[in-house]
Amino acid sequence: MLGTLDPPWWVLVKTQYCCRTAVHWASMRGHTCILRLLQRHDAALSAMDTNARLPLHYAANKGHYDAVTYLLQVAPHAVNERDREYATPMHLACKNGHGKLIGLLMSNGGDIYLKMNNGATPLHVACQAGGDLAVRRLLVFGADRNATDDDRFTPLHRAAERNHVGCLRLLLTDPGQGAAGPPRLGPGSPGSGPLGSGLLGPKQHTSGSEKQWSPSPEPGPFGTNPSDSGSRTPSPMRVNHKGKDGRSALTLACKAGFTDTAELLIQHNASVDILDIGKRTPIHWSLFNGHIQTSVMLLEQGSDPHRKDKSGESPLELGIHNHKLSKPQRRALKEFVEDPEICLMKICRRTIRAELGADVRAKLDALVLPTRMKRFLCYNDVPL
Repeated sequence: MLGTLDPPWWVLVKTQYCCRTAVHWASMRGHTCILRLLQRHDAALSAMDTNARLPLHYAANKGHYDAVTYLLQVAPHAVNERDREYATPMHLACKNGHGKLIGLLMSNGGDIYLKMNNGATPLHVACQAGGDLAVRRLLVFGADRNATDDDRFTPLHRAAERNHVGCLRLLLTDPGQGAAGPPRLGPGSPGSGPLGSGLLGPKQHTSGSEKQWSPSPEPGPFGTNPSDSGSRTPSPMRVNHKGKDGRSALTLACKAGFTDTAELLIQHNASVDILDIGKRTPIHWSLFNGHIQTSVMLLEQGSDPHRKDKSGESPLELGIHNHKLSKPQRRALKEFVEDPEICLMKICRRTIRAELGADVRAKLDALVLPTRMKRFLCYNDVPL
């Protein structure tokens, strides 16, 4: 039946949605047996849809290992092809946490240094998605941890702003230390350009209006450097690197109130008083957004609560006027401003007691708390 249709059947079954062919849908569903059947009847396994995606993009995006393996066998030069957003199959595999595909793609010429149209490398994408396995494998293969995207953000920034602590630990502890990076691909290597490479011969054509993948002799704007063909040595993680608006990874974590992420960064020498373009420190942003727990942690780590930003406001002054905080919290901050020598422990005690309201002792007795905690809260530094 498959061979009796005229024009060719794979053109007839192309859907209106993104102009995907049967090969695209089989790749998306991971049906390797159907891909083999289509290939035996001369189906175009390198056809593009309207998003400039090949079947390999869809198989990698969904994590279908067997389908990716087969497509790499029949169309090996598609391994570094870009879609409309300049994403390669490697980017899509990392975006959805399919770490097991990274080694397969790299063994077939996949490049972990190529960038999307926003400047993101596969490591950026993996950190943004929180894929610990993908991050680990990319680092072991020598991915650049200090690469920057168009916002001048490193993978550390992308992991910190989304509270992916596992990815942060991998970036900071360097599981890929000493691992040699894979060879870089030059313009003459398979798939180095945005639409392919010159190794595939002349352009392929199909009948009908089907758009077919065709190689390009020139590398794309994010292509590789032909002179850079050696392996890479892992470089130290730049924890205090400033991206867009002068913000560090710690600044992004404190702005969002991710205390565990901020603590981990400080343990690895992140500066608690690093300034952004507005001369604001991380504690400025944590108090401005009402993140008390993060602010207390920063104070314990030695952050300066009296440093003025470009507009002349200190973090404490921002907190006092922040209506995201409760009245007891703002009152405690005001006491700290009026008496800078006041103990932080006293502020915490007074804030908790103010939240409990009247008859503090009776309410504390009703709570299931350790005895030492009750003694701490009932310590008579101010009248009850």
